[in-house]
Amino acid sequence: MDGFSDPEAALRKIQLDLELDPKPRLHDLYFVDVQMPHLNGIDFLRELKKLLPDCIVILMSAYSEVQTAVSGIREGAYDYLEKPLDFGRVSIVLRNALRLRCA
Repeated sequence: MDGFSDPEAALRKIQLDLELDPKPRLHDLYFVDVQMPHLNGIDFLRELKKLLPDCIVILMSAYSEVQTAVSGIREGAYDYLEKPLDFGRVSIVLRNALRLRCA
């Protein structure tokens, strides 16, 4: 599991990994905050899906905005979670997302 506080650095790392090995074993699932420095979560999602169209992305935000959630789902997010995170809900979403991945 990798974690990045800089979304642009995360995208560069993913892109570099893909250049080194076009079929690497990258992460199947990404938790992405909507509010990030330099690049918002929706833009990050859009760029990530260009690199890894089959990855599962779960957006999260402390600011509950229906428009942002809908936009994220339209861009390919699997789900949208509100902060503070309810770990029971996180567990259910994670289980369902990984079940989808294995199907």
